[in-house]
Amino acid sequence: MNDHSMFRYAALVPGEVAFPLVRWGMTAAMLLLAAGVVALQVAADRWPRARPVVGVALAAGVVVLALAAWRGDSTRVGPDWSDGVHEAEVSCDAGAVAVQVAAAPGGWSVRLPCTALPHNG
Repeated sequence: MNDHSMFRYAALVPGEVAFPLVRWGMTAAMLLLAAGVVALQVAADRWPRARPVVGVALAAGVVVLALAAWRGDSTRVGPDWSDGVHEAEVSCDAGAVAVQVAAAPGGWSVRLPCTALPHNG
């Protein structure tokens, strides 16, 4: 969820602050979703004829969640972390003790000891 344009609060002007503020609603949304699933399970247990309806409701929920996760407003910019780690592993194999790995935003980097990389750990 952190990779969402609504989380760039510093870039919003007062009139653009959208409802709901997603960051603070995430836990409540997960609890509400869990309560809904439990309620559907209770309904299926109490009324066996409702099981097909419960199955359709759960399948529809999965589709809605999948569509909500698939979006084009990603705020990801900058280098791919896995490529930088692979290049760092090559440098470590060549004898380096620590390496600089490119990070987002573009132009930033992080210095890592070779022992912190999975390949050398």
